[in-house]
Amino acid sequence: MVPWIRPRRTAAECAAQFDELMAHTVSQDAQASIDTCLIDDTDAVLFGHLSGTVRATGKSFERPFAVRPTVENGRITRHHLYENSVSIAAACTK
Repeated sequence: MVPWIRPRRTAAECAAQFDELMAHTVSQDAQASIDTCLIDDTDAVLFGHLSGTVRATGKSFERPFAVRPTVENGRITRHHLYENSVSIAAACTK
């Protein structure tokens, strides 16, 4: 089980994902890169890589990701995250 990965619906739930991620990983080991960013009006798609270490197990993970946000009137109204959660779950397993 990955504590910070689950369906989220509200803005508060989405914001909490980042707090939960930071609480369960070693912040000094966290790295992210964006390889591609495509923008069309209010929609965007970002492709990149994220890596880190799970605090409870000491195991590291690396995964590609894609994010599809929509921004309307200066607010994020959609945030879909696509990632390899299986590799993260392996790092969370003792």
